[in-house]
Amino acid sequence: ENLKDDGNVLGQLLDSSIGFDQHDLPEPAPFSPYLTILFTQPGWGNDAGDYTSDFHPVSRNNKLDRWPFVVISDDHEREVTLSWQGSEQTLKNSLLIDLDNNEVIEPDKQGRYTFIVGSERRSFEWEYVKRPAKSSKKRK
Repeated sequence: ENLKDDGNVLGQLLDSSIGFDQHDLPEPAPFSPYLTILFTQPGWGNDAGDYTSDFHPVSRNNKLDRWPFVVISDDHEREVTLSWQGSEQTLKNSLLIDLDNNEVIEPDKQGRYTFIVGSERRSFEWEYVKRPAKSSKKRK
């Protein structure tokens, strides 16, 4: 069926907030056959729902940031490949966690992760820790 769900985006922006903001775009309802990635936000009050993007404020002071998301499909035996893009530094400070299999993937080394959906939804988390840039100058 060659299904794709391109355009799912997560990240940090200066003018974003922890909850809903203008950068968080709703995900259209799927129709069969379907394969979709959702940032589910049940705690966003009037803005609760499923989103195709999720932006947070920029991390400061080595802050840990997490984006939970799910992959859903109407075919539980469907093979799915997640792939990602980002700067080398961002990917080095990130992890993709397959919450259903307790598997941790290092995005900077893999570039993609393939799995069988296995049920209606498969749960993941993208984790990012902002670390200070290394300085080439030594302190005295």
